[in-house]
Amino acid sequence: MRLGLLVTIIVLGSVPLRAQRIEGSKLLTRYYNQVSFLVAHRAYSAYDYGIYQSPITLSRDITSQQLSVGAQLRMGVRGLTLDLHNSFGVKLFYFKDKSYGYKVAREVLAEVRQFLIDYPKEIITLFLHADITDEAFDELFTESNLLEFVYEKPKGKWNTLQEMIDKNQRLVVFTDKYHAQKHLNWKLTKHEWVSSTSASQTAIERLSCGVVISAKTPELFMLNHFVVNETTGFGSKSSATVLNQLDWIRKQALECSKVNKSRVNFLTLDFVNIGNGLQMVDELNGVEKKAPVDTKPTPPVVDPKETPEVGPKPPVVTPTPPVKEPKNETPTQPQKPQEPKSPVVTETPTVPTKKPVEPAPQPAMSFTMYPNPCNGLLQLKISNPKSTNLQIYSLSGRIMHQEQVSKPREHLAIDLRHFSTGFYVVQLGELTQMLKVVFH
Repeated sequence: MRLGLLVTIIVLGSVPLRAQRIEGSKLLTRYYNQVSFLVAHRAYSAYDYGIYQSPITLSRDITSQQLSVGAQLRMGVRGLTLDLHNSFGVKLFYFKDKSYGYKVAREVLAEVRQFLIDYPKEIITLFLHADITDEAFDELFTESNLLEFVYEKPKGKWNTLQEMIDKNQRLVVFTDKYHAQKHLNWKLTKHEWVSSTSASQTAIERLSCGVVISAKTPELFMLNHFVVNETTGFGSKSSATVLNQLDWIRKQALECSKVNKSRVNFLTLDFVNIGNGLQMVDELNGVEKKAPVDTKPTPPVVDPKETPEVGPKPPVVTPTPPVKEPKNETPTQPQKPQEPKSPVVTETPTVPTKKPVEPAPQPAMSFTMYPNPCNGLLQLKISNPKSTNLQIYSLSGRIMHQEQVSKPREHLAIDLRHFSTGFYVVQLGELTQMLKVVFH
């Protein structure tokens, strides 16, 4: 029987990472479903893998993440969503089509395992979505040596984080389908426990708090706070730059928590290294950023008798004021030579010199293209144009069109009638977008 599986990986602990910053027992004594985690959407789709494996070199914008899975975990991500497939006996992570790139599943899970070994007080949760059999799924976890870490949920309440760490059951595995092997209670069905918002919105204005997957026992809630490219289904870096800012996340998280009467357990983002996802998770967990303890060394008390005077003393080096004459001493004779002690003129505030006004940074170039999908004449509108090169190439790497774009040009029209139906990459300088060509 072939099944679709959805696995998300979440990690947590008290190690000195940017992670959840668990201090003392503040979070460790909470039950698993009482904690919020930062989750990376399509974590394997990372530019740091060189677009994992791909027939062509694509830009960072045709991915959902920039960092590798190991780097995501080290920066504080505590959840990973992964699309798992079985391709001719090899388990791969990829989305839609291998031509966009893929990653061998064992290699990614090896990074997860290494993290669990390196940080024995961290907890990881997996959400797997894939087309794979129960047998192949179990085989993958056996080959990856992860069974020693899997979490087995008891009946009733979830365990506390501390209990999970003590038992070394630090890998929570969710799938999106029911499994024939019901006795394996480490495979948790996502639809039974986790409600979630839509993961396929293509525009920021379409994001909502509506639940598209309603769990049977809704003890956990996932907020999918990202939009995907309508053509490719991958993340939108430009949208993540906006959505991952604290004000945007806070507004959506608080509203959705109120609407669904549930805390946000899993905050799922594209390009997790951009913006304030970790800060929002700290807010949801009630973990405040403590002011750093002043670790500056106290200046040593120096006996002025032991310090040789060389020339005039510099202006106030330490908060200790200069040694004054004792007040109870009656001056027998005015010692005028000591009056020049008042050259505290050095403390007179110097007039700040005005820095030269720096020229405002030039706005970055961007472009839009329409129609997309296209069946004839493609229009490109360029904002803040610069002299650069334009290329359109197929997913196999074949260049279909190229031309030099001069600085003043803000509009281009390109005839695509000699193209075949399919996907193409439009690259203007360092900017890249996906184009779909359709001929009926």
